[in-house]
Amino acid sequence: MQESIYRTLLRRSWFTVTQNKLLWALGFFAAFLGGSGEYEFLLNLYNDVSEVGLSTGANILTLGGFGGEAFVDLFTQLAAVFSVRAVFVFAVFVLVSLLLYGIVMVAQGGLVWGIASIEKAKSFSLSESIARGVASFWQLLVIGIETRLLALFVFAVIGFPLFSVMLMTNNSSEVQVLLLVIYTIGIPASILFSIVAKYAISFRMIERTSGWESVVRGMRLLGSNWLVSIEMAVVLFVVSIFAGIGFVLGLLFLAIPFVLMGLLLGQISFIGLQVLLGIGVVGVVALLLAFASALTSFQFSVWTMLSLELRKGVRPPKLVRMLTHWRQ
Repeated sequence: MQESIYRTLLRRSWFTVTQNKLLWALGFFAAFLGGSGEYEFLLNLYNDVSEVGLSTGANILTLGGFGGEAFVDLFTQLAAVFSVRAVFVFAVFVLVSLLLYGIVMVAQGGLVWGIASIEKAKSFSLSESIARGVASFWQLLVIGIETRLLALFVFAVIGFPLFSVMLMTNNSSEVQVLLLVIYTIGIPASILFSIVAKYAISFRMIERTSGWESVVRGMRLLGSNWLVSIEMAVVLFVVSIFAGIGFVLGLLFLAIPFVLMGLLLGQISFIGLQVLLGIGVVGVVALLLAFASALTSFQFSVWTMLSLELRKGVRPPKLVRMLTHWRQ
């Protein structure tokens, strides 16, 4: 029976990220896009469905992991007050968004190349990783746009009939049920194409394939190892949750001396209390950014190493191995 690769990859990724903290710099920018797109959809699900007065059209357009909620919100607001100024604001917003998106894609490409370099050559150069990401900018942009459009297309084809039924009903409870069904359809599309994007970026940065070819090869790799990939997504989701809980508990522990000092300074000096609060806020923000950067780097490290392992051959999923062992 073949040994599980999950624990091995998690351990190797942890070692890689903790021993090469310059990866966190790339992870910081990569996190701007929601470094784990396969989880972003799930984290926003409850809030969207639980709002009775939600804007149906806007929510539908933001399904499928397309990541355009801010874009849709701004567009609908500007459309209500159409003017030259509104068009200008919208154009500036689009340009800034494209610039940030480009920086994010370069950071993701550089992060993947850096992790692969550590795996193969046991060396890492931040400047070279950035240079590699910049050199692959257009191909990475193609990968990002194609995978999101494909996710939106699949979701639209499957969800359009339900959306049409939803528009014809006035019953709020029925709308909520249909919306929940549509979200249920959008979840797998979001997860699968987010994984495809990570595999495609790996192909582009390591084997220098074109954007479209990288997406095709990423889809093939996922198709041959879809259960292993989903299992890894679940494992990383659970690990991220526990890491977040641990981070919050750590912050609460570190906050104890600040709270005690604040109670003391509150009785002595109001200015001193304000300075202490300022230091506390800066410290929390710094720790939060470091945590997000490290976690994003860790997640990309796991996916990059997994893609390298899967290219060596199909790996049996944990679920299949458990069932095989149980039957024996």
